[in-house]
Amino acid sequence: MSAPTDPAEVARRIRFIVAAVMDLPEDSITTVTHLAHDLGADDLDRLEIIFAVEALCDLELSDEEAEQVRTVGDLVAKLQTRLRAIEPQPV
Repeated sequence: MSAPTDPAEVARRIRFIVAAVMDLPEDSITTVTHLAHDLGADDLDRLEIIFAVEALCDLELSDEEAEQVRTVGDLVAKLQTRLRAIEPQPV
């Protein structure tokens, strides 16, 4: 599976991953969903989510970036920023 580049697709895939890890319906996950407060995600759940997203996008978040992730939207924003940074530039 190739890394998504469309922002809506990035968000959709991250919601899918979060839902799968937390064993919840995908439509219950939004960008404002807080991993710990809303979903009860513990540190291990957060790591599993972050590792799955890193594998999806074939990149690695720094420990500092991972620590800053509190909501699904935080993760979406970080991934979109990183993907834009590695996106080939038109010549």
